[in-house]
Amino acid sequence: VFSRRAQAPAEPPPPPSPGSPASCGRRGGPGGLSASSSSVMSRCRSDTSLGDETVLRFLQRQNICEEGRRERLNLIESATAPPLRPEICERSARLAERRQQRLASGGNASSGDGKKPASSPTQLEQECTFKPAITALAAQRDARSVEEISLGDQRRRDAHIAKMRDDLKKRDVSSFAPQVKDYEGIGSRLRIIKDPDTLLERMTKAHKAQISRREKELEKAQSKELACCTFTPEVKPVPGFVRRLAASARANREAQESEETGDEGPAPRPDWH
Repeated sequence: VFSRRAQAPAEPPPPPSPGSPASCGRRGGPGGLSASSSSVMSRCRSDTSLGDETVLRFLQRQNICEEGRRERLNLIESATAPPLRPEICERSARLAERRQQRLASGGNASSGDGKKPASSPTQLEQECTFKPAITALAAQRDARSVEEISLGDQRRRDAHIAKMRDDLKKRDVSSFAPQVKDYEGIGSRLRIIKDPDTLLERMTKAHKAQISRREKELEKAQSKELACCTFTPEVKPVPGFVRRLAASARANREAQESEETGDEGPAPRPDWH
């Protein structure tokens, strides 16, 4: 935009001739110019009458405003930009400074025998409330790094576990040995190899003996149950005539059954049917 404004203004077009159609259209008539056309021409003449100095002063003012705007934008950006360093409190800064001092003086303060110098009470952290109890043996040990504390302890632990595993494999795992007695003279009950011919006979005999033992056990159980009962009825023997009547009735029933089975035709129906 500024480059276009810095260029020289273009020359105005020549005025139209009196006989041209444009001049006829702009004129109100053949007598002269109207009021509107005269005002337009005056504005055109005032615009084209601006010199190069006026344009240059305008461009200089615009450049000054642009530079001020850019300076304000830079100030706002620098004020709102986040800092590239963390905000550390005063106590953390003091702790870090003391640590750097201890690390710097650690190599020079070490004694020749490898023992650490005893720290004076003034060097202890006054702000720390926890004071661990350090033994004399622990105080004589060298300081370890984070890698030695984490990975070193893990390696030693793995080596110790592997050693214990190897010792367990070398050791006799089956330490318990049961004592087995040898029953001499006692063979198999079935004796299939020694006496296979009498196997079925011996099994039948053993089964009958088992059944007889079961019956005896049942009789003993029934006798025990009856012994608990206080009431014992007296059973009298059946008279002779009753036995004779029962025997005759049984004989008649057997004779009727034999007659019914001997007839081939169907049995006659009763009268009431």
